[in-house]
Amino acid sequence: MESSVPEHLIIRYLSREATPAEQEALFDWVAADERHQQLFHEWVTAWEQKLPYNKAFHLSPALEKLNRRIDAYDQARTEPAEARTVSLTWWKLAASLALFIAAGLGIYFYTFRSAPQPGEVAYRVSSTTGGQQAVTLADGTVVTLNANSLLRYPATFTSATREVYLEGEAFFSVARDEAHPFMIHTGALTTQVLGTSFNVRSRADAITVSVATGKVHVRHGNEGHILLPDDQLVYDIRHHTAREGKADLVAELAWMQRVLVFEDLSLEEAAKKLQAAYGVRVVLENVALRRCVITGRYTNQPLEKVLKAMAYSIGIQYTLRNNIVTLTGKGCE
Repeated sequence: MESSVPEHLIIRYLSREATPAEQEALFDWVAADERHQQLFHEWVTAWEQKLPYNKAFHLSPALEKLNRRIDAYDQARTEPAEARTVSLTWWKLAASLALFIAAGLGIYFYTFRSAPQPGEVAYRVSSTTGGQQAVTLADGTVVTLNANSLLRYPATFTSATREVYLEGEAFFSVARDEAHPFMIHTGALTTQVLGTSFNVRSRADAITVSVATGKVHVRHGNEGHILLPDDQLVYDIRHHTAREGKADLVAELAWMQRVLVFEDLSLEEAAKKLQAAYGVRVVLENVALRRCVITGRYTNQPLEKVLKAMAYSIGIQYTLRNNIVTLTGKGCE
């Protein structure tokens, strides 16, 4: 390792012991140089090999902070814009992936020499930020990830069940295999299928499963629900309750066609859709704004165009700075 590498900061961050000030210092160092991004990625890769992969993990706001820093350093450079894009894009992606892994998987000691435990399964991780990504699993199942989503899955399925872990939103088209049920773990919910297609959306307050084809079995605690085509289950994370209903599949799956649909939606819910679709943070400055209702349909439109249309339709203002959208205005009665 190079002498200039802040090894103590990296280790403290990966072991989840770093103070906010130490995190800020580390992010500045990583963002400042392509070589720093490469070295940080190498550290995380080595760290990842030691981790017990059956641990649950969550997305971290650290990713957004680091990417903002990389953007800031990138814009400050004097080289041509095209050259900057080519040189930094790969390392920005690597650093983002590294932070997704490191921020969520906890461990309390560190060593490069420790080998994986016998029987441990090596998982791969796919994630998206402000875009979509299709992932084909070893069994032929195709998973389309929405923006700001993360999927953890084995390189090969070797047990009696095919199990994956999701945070965010994804559409699953599961390859049928009656001998090996497919199971998606999303927080408190486990969704089990043999071969079907359905959408799973996980947010801070709720997890929603919407079935397009086939039959889906959803479990939470000791309760189970059988869902058929056009059925939907919404699990309330705070109250640990679930309710069944009919799914509006056109609206639920619009994101796959890069269509953003607001249908008599509160501005608070619309903000969540914006965050998922564009990988931004949306802040409502006035509580009264939450009561505003908006209707609109936007097909493959840039964020600025959507924000302008929203502002015009309900009489609000917006600012977009450092990947944060701030909505202001008097609000609605």
